[in-house]
Amino acid sequence: MDSLATNDGNYFSHSFGKNFVPKVAVLSLLGMFGIAIMNLWDPTMVTLAIMFVSVFISVLIGVPLGVIAPEAT
Repeated sequence: MDSLATNDGNYFSHSFGKNFVPKVAVLSLLGMFGIAIMNLWDPTMVTLAIMFVSVFISVLIGVPLGVIAPEAT
């Protein structure tokens, strides 16, 4: 059975390789540069703000309900 950890304790090193983080960083920078070039930075930040607030509200409501729900049965 193939486990996720290798002998040296690194997770996923067999599938992503050692250059995974720099590749993600470069692609992220290119994506942000593209958003800025297309003049979509402000709408992108508004969208991210809405997402962060909605996730916060969902967690704020969902966690207590998840704790209370098993006790109600």
